[in-house]
Amino acid sequence: MLQILSAFATYIDVPQAHLAANRAITVSESTSPEARQTAVRIHSGTEKPTDAFAAVFYRGHWFWIDDGDRQTKRALTAVMFFFTLESTGGAEKLPLVTIPAQ
Repeated sequence: MLQILSAFATYIDVPQAHLAANRAITVSESTSPEARQTAVRIHSGTEKPTDAFAAVFYRGHWFWIDDGDRQTKRALTAVMFFFTLESTGGAEKLPLVTIPAQ
């Protein structure tokens, strides 16, 4: 899961302010800009997005996936599905069987 999330993170449009404050690192040199634009696209900006599938406000910036970007929405759905598969759930209460004793 960590590797999947790390790969997913390379497609985030990181704000220059976060890079300057050392809150994030630059994208790996091995990931070309063309590959980042054709695979998954996570936008960022200071203005709240108007047509977002999912949006998060973090440290003064909005991060979002465009609602018309089917490929990114599909990738996010797959990641969420993997989280569901990985989840072991909580301590479930099993039925209690009682035996009368005299």
